[in-house]
Amino acid sequence: MKKIHSLLITLFVPFFSFSQIQSGISVGIKLVEYADFSKLMNETRGNSYKPQLSTFNGITVKFNDNEFSYRIQVSKFEDDDYSFFNHCQTCEVIEGNYKGKEAKIGFEKNLLSGSFQPFLGADLGYRNVTFQGSAHNAKAGSYLYNTDVDQNGGFIYPFIGIKGNFLKSRVTLSAETGLEVLFNYEKETRTNNLDEIITQDKYRRTRFNTKPLGALTIVYNFGYQ
Repeated sequence: MKKIHSLLITLFVPFFSFSQIQSGISVGIKLVEYADFSKLMNETRGNSYKPQLSTFNGITVKFNDNEFSYRIQVSKFEDDDYSFFNHCQTCEVIEGNYKGKEAKIGFEKNLLSGSFQPFLGADLGYRNVTFQGSAHNAKAGSYLYNTDVDQNGGFIYPFIGIKGNFLKSRVTLSAETGLEVLFNYEKETRTNNLDEIITQDKYRRTRFNTKPLGALTIVYNFGYQ
Protein backbone atom coordinates (compact mmCIF):
# COMPACT_ATOMS: atom_id res chain seq x y z
CA MET A 1 0.00 0.00 0.00
CA LYS A 2 2.86 2.40 0.78
CA LYS A 3 4.32 1.75 -2.67
CA ILE A 4 0.98 2.61 -4.29
CA HIS A 5 0.74 5.86 -2.32
CA SER A 6 4.29 6.78 -3.28
CA LEU A 7 3.55 6.10 -6.96
CA LEU A 8 0.41 8.26 -6.89
CA ILE A 9 2.26 11.10 -5.20
CA THR A 10 5.07 10.87 -7.77
CA LEU A 11 2.58 11.01 -10.64
CA PHE A 12 0.46 13.88 -9.44
CA VAL A 13 2.90 16.21 -7.64
CA PRO A 14 3.87 17.80 -10.98
CA PHE A 15 0.22 18.69 -11.63
CA PHE A 16 -0.27 20.12 -8.12
CA SER A 17 2.84 22.30 -8.46
CA PHE A 18 2.06 23.36 -12.02
CA SER A 19 0.23 26.52 -10.97
CA GLN A 20 3.34 27.75 -9.15
CA ILE A 21 5.54 27.55 -12.29
CA GLN A 22 5.63 29.91 -15.24
CA SER A 23 4.24 27.63 -17.92
CA GLY A 24 1.85 27.02 -20.80
CA ILE A 25 -0.71 24.50 -21.94
CA SER A 26 -0.65 22.59 -25.23
CA VAL A 27 -3.58 20.84 -26.91
CA GLY A 28 -3.15 18.60 -29.93
CA ILE A 29 -4.04 15.64 -32.10
CA LYS A 30 -2.23 12.38 -32.73
CA LEU A 31 -1.95 12.34 -36.52
CA VAL A 32 -0.34 8.94 -37.11
CA GLU A 33 0.58 5.87 -35.08
CA TYR A 34 2.43 2.84 -36.44
CA ALA A 35 2.59 0.30 -33.63
CA ASP A 36 1.67 -3.20 -32.49
CA PHE A 37 -1.87 -3.93 -31.44
CA SER A 38 -1.99 -5.87 -28.17
CA LYS A 39 -1.74 -9.60 -28.84
CA LEU A 40 -4.88 -11.72 -28.55
CA MET A 41 -5.15 -15.26 -27.18
CA ASN A 42 -2.04 -17.25 -28.22
CA GLU A 43 -1.32 -15.01 -31.19
CA THR A 44 1.79 -15.92 -33.19
CA ARG A 45 3.56 -13.30 -35.32
CA GLY A 46 5.86 -14.41 -38.11
CA ASN A 47 8.29 -12.63 -40.42
CA SER A 48 5.45 -11.25 -42.54
CA TYR A 49 3.83 -9.46 -39.59
CA LYS A 50 3.74 -5.65 -39.69
CA PRO A 51 2.61 -3.15 -37.02
CA GLN A 52 -0.78 -1.52 -37.44
CA LEU A 53 -1.23 1.96 -38.94
CA SER A 54 -3.75 4.26 -37.22
CA THR A 55 -4.53 7.88 -38.16
CA PHE A 56 -6.19 10.72 -36.25
CA ASN A 57 -6.83 8.34 -33.36
CA GLY A 58 -6.04 10.40 -30.25
CA ILE A 59 -5.92 13.73 -28.46
CA THR A 60 -3.32 15.04 -26.03
CA VAL A 61 -3.06 17.81 -23.44
CA LYS A 62 0.33 18.94 -22.12
CA PHE A 63 1.22 21.11 -19.14
CA ASN A 64 4.57 22.68 -19.91
CA ASP A 65 7.06 24.24 -17.54
CA ASN A 66 10.63 25.29 -18.26
CA GLU A 67 12.00 21.74 -18.09
CA PHE A 68 9.22 19.15 -18.45
CA SER A 69 5.93 18.57 -20.23
CA TYR A 70 3.37 16.60 -18.21
CA ARG A 71 0.91 14.99 -20.59
CA ILE A 72 -2.51 13.37 -20.61
CA GLN A 73 -3.58 11.37 -23.67
CA VAL A 74 -6.55 9.31 -24.83
CA SER A 75 -6.54 7.13 -27.95
CA LYS A 76 -8.63 4.55 -29.76
CA PHE A 77 -7.76 1.68 -32.10
CA GLU A 78 -10.04 -0.22 -34.46
CA ASP A 79 -9.76 -2.73 -37.29
CA ASP A 80 -12.92 -4.36 -38.67
CA ASP A 81 -10.86 -6.95 -40.57
CA TYR A 82 -8.15 -7.92 -38.09
CA SER A 83 -6.68 -11.42 -38.49
CA PHE A 84 -3.96 -13.39 -36.71
CA PHE A 85 -2.50 -16.87 -36.35
CA ASN A 86 -3.41 -18.63 -33.11
CA HIS A 87 -0.95 -21.12 -31.51
CA CYS A 88 1.09 -21.44 -34.73
CA GLN A 89 0.99 -20.29 -38.36
CA THR A 90 -0.32 -23.69 -39.53
CA CYS A 91 -2.86 -24.13 -36.71
CA GLU A 92 -5.66 -21.56 -36.66
CA VAL A 93 -6.48 -18.29 -38.41
CA ILE A 94 -8.81 -15.99 -36.50
CA GLU A 95 -10.55 -13.03 -38.16
CA GLY A 96 -12.83 -10.42 -36.64
CA ASN A 97 -13.42 -6.95 -35.25
CA TYR A 98 -10.71 -5.45 -33.02
CA LYS A 99 -11.52 -2.42 -30.86
CA GLY A 100 -9.30 -0.76 -28.27
CA LYS A 101 -9.16 2.40 -26.21
CA GLU A 102 -6.61 3.74 -23.75
CA ALA A 103 -5.84 6.61 -21.40
CA LYS A 104 -2.38 7.48 -20.11
CA ILE A 105 -0.46 10.11 -18.18
CA GLY A 106 3.25 10.79 -18.21
CA PHE A 107 6.04 13.24 -18.82
CA GLU A 108 8.60 14.20 -21.43
CA LYS A 109 11.92 15.96 -20.90
CA ASN A 110 13.63 18.11 -23.54
CA LEU A 111 17.33 17.31 -23.89
CA LEU A 112 18.34 20.43 -25.82
CA SER A 113 16.96 23.91 -26.43
CA GLY A 114 16.26 25.39 -29.85
CA SER A 115 13.80 24.96 -32.70
CA PHE A 116 14.44 21.20 -32.88
CA GLN A 117 14.64 19.30 -29.60
CA PRO A 118 15.25 15.62 -28.81
CA PHE A 119 13.27 14.40 -25.80
CA LEU A 120 12.63 11.34 -23.69
CA GLY A 121 10.02 10.32 -21.15
CA ALA A 122 7.57 7.67 -19.95
CA ASP A 123 3.82 7.10 -19.67
CA LEU A 124 1.65 5.00 -17.39
CA GLY A 125 -1.73 3.99 -18.75
CA TYR A 126 -4.79 1.75 -18.91
CA ARG A 127 -6.11 -0.05 -22.00
CA ASN A 128 -9.29 -1.98 -22.79
CA VAL A 129 -9.49 -4.23 -25.86
CA THR A 130 -12.42 -6.22 -27.20
CA PHE A 131 -12.39 -8.66 -30.10
CA GLN A 132 -15.17 -10.68 -31.71
CA GLY A 133 -14.43 -13.08 -34.53
CA SER A 134 -14.27 -16.65 -35.77
CA ALA A 135 -11.51 -19.25 -36.07
CA HIS A 136 -10.75 -21.45 -39.06
CA ASN A 137 -8.28 -24.21 -39.72
CA ALA A 138 -5.18 -22.57 -41.24
CA LYS A 139 -4.70 -25.31 -43.85
CA ALA A 140 -8.17 -26.58 -44.68
CA GLY A 141 -10.05 -23.32 -44.05
CA SER A 142 -12.83 -25.16 -42.21
CA TYR A 143 -14.79 -23.40 -39.45
CA LEU A 144 -13.71 -24.16 -35.88
CA TYR A 145 -15.45 -21.79 -33.42
CA ASN A 146 -16.43 -18.21 -32.62
CA THR A 147 -14.36 -16.25 -30.12
CA ASP A 148 -14.94 -13.26 -27.87
CA VAL A 149 -11.91 -11.70 -26.14
CA ASP A 150 -11.95 -8.99 -23.48
CA GLN A 151 -8.67 -7.50 -22.22
CA ASN A 152 -8.06 -4.97 -19.45
CA GLY A 153 -4.63 -3.93 -18.29
CA GLY A 154 -2.11 -1.34 -17.28
CA PHE A 155 1.06 -0.53 -19.16
CA ILE A 156 4.39 1.28 -18.97
CA TYR A 157 5.67 3.07 -22.08
CA PRO A 158 9.19 4.58 -22.08
CA PHE A 159 9.96 6.55 -25.25
CA ILE A 160 12.37 8.86 -27.06
CA GLY A 161 11.58 11.37 -29.79
CA ILE A 162 12.25 14.65 -31.52
CA LYS A 163 10.11 17.76 -31.86
CA GLY A 164 10.16 20.90 -33.96
CA ASN A 165 8.74 24.27 -32.91
CA PHE A 166 7.21 26.56 -35.54
CA LEU A 167 5.33 29.86 -35.81
CA LYS A 168 7.19 31.46 -32.88
CA SER A 169 6.84 28.24 -30.87
CA ARG A 170 3.05 28.32 -31.03
CA VAL A 171 2.91 25.05 -32.99
CA THR A 172 4.94 21.90 -32.23
CA LEU A 173 5.24 18.77 -34.37
CA SER A 174 6.73 15.76 -32.58
CA ALA A 175 7.52 12.12 -33.38
CA GLU A 176 8.38 9.41 -30.84
CA THR A 177 9.26 5.73 -30.64
CA GLY A 178 9.31 3.30 -27.73
CA LEU A 179 8.59 -0.12 -26.24
CA GLU A 180 5.45 -0.86 -24.26
CA VAL A 181 5.15 -3.36 -21.41
CA LEU A 182 1.53 -4.39 -20.83
CA PHE A 183 0.10 -6.28 -17.82
CA ASN A 184 -3.21 -7.82 -18.92
CA TYR A 185 -6.23 -9.52 -17.42
CA GLU A 186 -7.80 -11.43 -20.31
CA LYS A 187 -11.07 -13.37 -20.68
CA GLU A 188 -11.49 -15.63 -23.71
CA THR A 189 -14.86 -17.17 -24.58
CA ARG A 190 -15.30 -19.73 -27.35
CA THR A 191 -18.76 -20.54 -28.72
CA ASN A 192 -20.22 -22.64 -31.51
CA ASN A 193 -22.62 -21.54 -34.26
CA LEU A 194 -25.53 -21.89 -31.83
CA ASP A 195 -23.87 -19.41 -29.41
CA GLU A 196 -23.32 -22.22 -26.92
CA ILE A 197 -20.22 -21.75 -24.78
CA ILE A 198 -17.49 -24.29 -25.53
CA THR A 199 -14.84 -22.90 -23.18
CA GLN A 200 -14.32 -19.74 -21.12
CA ASP A 201 -10.82 -19.08 -19.80
CA LYS A 202 -9.22 -16.26 -17.81
CA TYR A 203 -5.54 -15.34 -17.85
CA ARG A 204 -3.07 -12.83 -16.48
CA ARG A 205 -0.42 -12.12 -19.10
CA THR A 206 2.51 -9.80 -19.68
CA ARG A 207 2.80 -8.53 -23.25
CA PHE A 208 5.41 -6.46 -25.09
CA ASN A 209 4.43 -4.12 -27.92
CA THR A 210 6.88 -2.36 -30.22
CA LYS A 211 6.04 1.16 -31.38
CA PRO A 212 8.24 2.16 -34.35
CA LEU A 213 6.17 5.35 -34.51
CA GLY A 214 4.42 5.67 -31.16
CA ALA A 215 2.90 8.98 -32.20
CA LEU A 216 3.26 11.75 -34.76
CA THR A 217 1.54 14.60 -32.94
CA ILE A 218 0.81 18.23 -33.67
CA VAL A 219 -0.07 20.58 -30.79
CA TYR A 220 -0.92 24.24 -30.37
CA ASN A 221 0.88 25.91 -27.47
CA PHE A 222 -1.07 28.44 -25.42
CA GLY A 223 0.65 30.94 -23.17
CA TYR A 224 3.54 31.80 -25.50
CA GLN A 225 4.23 35.40 -26.51
